[in-house]
Amino acid sequence: MISKAFVWWLIIATILLLGGFYAVSLVTHIPVVLYIATVAFSVMTFLLYKNILQANEKSPRRFVTAFMASITVKLLVTASFLGIYIYFNKEQKVPVALGMMVVYVVNLIVLVRNLTSKVSS
Repeated sequence: MISKAFVWWLIIATILLLGGFYAVSLVTHIPVVLYIATVAFSVMTFLLYKNILQANEKSPRRFVTAFMASITVKLLVTASFLGIYIYFNKEQKVPVALGMMVVYVVNLIVLVRNLTSKVSS
């Protein structure tokens, strides 16, 4: 069962990321794609968390497999998105790459933090 704490942490992280991107956009140009990617990665993190918890209920081996698969999926989606976006839009490659790195790391922290509290208890 998905805990309310995870949902709140994910919502807070998403709002902080969106607010941070907006604050930076007041100083310099931030591509709109970062806002869309932030929401998409939060939804993907939620779905992967749900999948990992279902695997944890079955067996510890499935938990490890699901966790490693989720990290791999997120990494490949991030790399694919960046590769495609940078191929078509070379002018904004640095802000998008840095923004995606921040989105990936924040979502990873939320996922791991909540999984360790859920699995260790």
